[in-house]
Amino acid sequence: MNKLIKFVSSKEYADFFLSGKLYMNALNYFWGNGFDEQKDIFEGVVCSMRANKSMLPIPMSAIQATDLRFRACGYKYCNVLCFYKLEMIMNGDLCTAQINNDMKKFGKYAIIIEKESEFIRRVTKAVNQLNYKFVCGDVHYHTPKKDGKTLSPGNAGNVIFASSDNTPIDLRRIHRNTVAHNFDSFDKSIEYSNQNEWRIALYRGEADTQAYVLEVGDLHDICKCVRFNELTDYLSENYKNPYQAFLIQGYGGNISRKELRELFYELGDFKATMFMAI
Repeated sequence: MNKLIKFVSSKEYADFFLSGKLYMNALNYFWGNGFDEQKDIFEGVVCSMRANKSMLPIPMSAIQATDLRFRACGYKYCNVLCFYKLEMIMNGDLCTAQINNDMKKFGKYAIIIEKESEFIRRVTKAVNQLNYKFVCGDVHYHTPKKDGKTLSPGNAGNVIFASSDNTPIDLRRIHRNTVAHNFDSFDKSIEYSNQNEWRIALYRGEADTQAYVLEVGDLHDICKCVRFNELTDYLSENYKNPYQAFLIQGYGGNISRKELRELFYELGDFKATMFMAI
C-alpha cells in the first residue's frame, strides 16, 4: 500500500500547490540544474545500442564502459510533476510508513494526496480543457548494461557526450540497431531508485523549455500538508484502513505512453543526443 507525497521546500510553495497551481519544470531543467538527487542527464533516454554495435570510431568504441544511450531531444520540452510513492505497511490497526530519509533533501514540508483518484480526475479535466496530453504513473529504474550484461553502478564508467544537440543523431536511423526501444520519461537510472517516484508527464505541443503552471482548482479538500517530521505520526493516526491507501495500478492519463513518446519525438524533429561511458 502506498500514498503519494509531494515534498516541498517552503510553506509558500505548499500554499501555491494547495491552491491548485501545479509547478512543472521541463526535463531540460533537470539535465543540468537542481541538487545532486535532482540532476539527471539521462532523463528522456529512449533507447540504447550495444557496445559491440557501436557507431563510434574504433579508438572510442574500444574504451566504452557501457552501451551507448540516446536521449530524445524532444523530451527537453516535457513538463513533469514528481511525487514520492510512500510505502505503508498495515499490521492490524498499526500503520508504519517506510519513509526514506533522503527525501528530507526535497523539502521540510510534505503534501499528502489523500484522494489520488480525485486528484488525477482534476488534472485530467484541466489538461483536456487546454487540449494538452499527459500520462501519469510509476517511474521504473534500470541498471547500466554492456552487450547484454548488467553492470553494477560503480562499474558504469564516467559519462561523456558522444554527440550534442548541435550534432544530433536521427532516431529513425539508429532504431534499427538499438536494443531498448521502449524507454521514455518514466525510465531512470537505478541510482535514483530510492526516490520511488510517481510522476505526471505533460505534452503541450510547444518547443518551450520553461517551467509551466497547470491550474487544476483548489486542492485543500483532497490534500493535507504537514512538516516532514510530523508525517509518520500523521499517517499512523489517520490511515488505519488499508483501502485508504493508493491502489491505482498502471498508467493513467488521456494518451498512452507510446503515443506520448511519439509526440515528443516529433516535437524534437526525431533527433537525439548520444552518450557514452568510458
